[in-house]
Amino acid sequence: MLFIVALFIELSVANSNGVLHKSFVDIVFLSFFSFGESFEINKFVFEEMVSRKYFTPREVSFHNTESDLWVSFLGKVHDLTKLCEREKGNILLKPILQAGGTDISHWFNPKTHDVRTYVDPETNCVIPYCPNGRYLQIPPAYPDSKWANNFGCPWWKDNKYVIGNLSQKTRFIKIVNTLTSQEHILEVCSEERLEAILERYLAYNAHADSYTWKRRAAGQTGQELQARQEKSKARQAKELQAKQEEELQARQAEELQARQAKELQARLELQAKAKRQKVVKQRAFPRDREQSPQTAESAKQRAHFSPRRQRAQIT
Repeated sequence: MLFIVALFIELSVANSNGVLHKSFVDIVFLSFFSFGESFEINKFVFEEMVSRKYFTPREVSFHNTESDLWVSFLGKVHDLTKLCEREKGNILLKPILQAGGTDISHWFNPKTHDVRTYVDPETNCVIPYCPNGRYLQIPPAYPDSKWANNFGCPWWKDNKYVIGNLSQKTRFIKIVNTLTSQEHILEVCSEERLEAILERYLAYNAHADSYTWKRRAAGQTGQELQARQEKSKARQAKELQAKQEEELQARQAEELQARQAKELQARLELQAKAKRQKVVKQRAFPRDREQSPQTAESAKQRAHFSPRRQRAQIT
């Protein structure tokens, strides 16, 4: 049977004073739903979260055993399970096992991403700072012939152990299935988008990825959501129309500019052609050349004082 399933997410966000502010975001699912189908989740579902980009401190805390050990430091999450398997039985592994599932950023320098150091008051030597005791791949405080440093890149700098980022801020959301009245509370990372929240919800509902997810702002009803969607569509249509009009005006301006340039070029060509024709005509008929006023006056003076005219006057 086809059902319309509406899920509502209640977001609880703490401000700087620790006061919780609640906002509501609903997710509308349109899909086939098998009535009465339920899903359970436990901590073992987090074994499938390695592909995620962000993890919450709570997720990291589940991995605190020698066979499954995660730690976080300097904003990254590291899976040290293989390191523990390789160094099993090593006494230097004990501080790491004790810190499993926690954040150990205080072990390292955030600027150099290396182990913190301090000056030993007895020897005045700079030695590594190990608050929980010396751990793997940390040199001894004093020279030791048994110490071998041929292990290569230290584990805290080896990127092969990095599986993701530690969320800087988390929030709890409550998803309510209005059809079955099922409620689930999830802790999600603030950096995650809706697709990542959907992936987390798959542990509760395996069909979540086949639904259509839609976001609704705080305190809105279904009618308000529909009105908001229609308003958004109208705004998008208006923006599209305005963009098309701008493109049309720009295209018309380009066409007008091209036409004006073409007319100017044609006018210049006509002027050049007329000038060439005039030069050719003057070369072919030199007597028909137009005389300037100065040239005409000089010709009159020459004719007035010419010998022929003087003889005619004497006669």
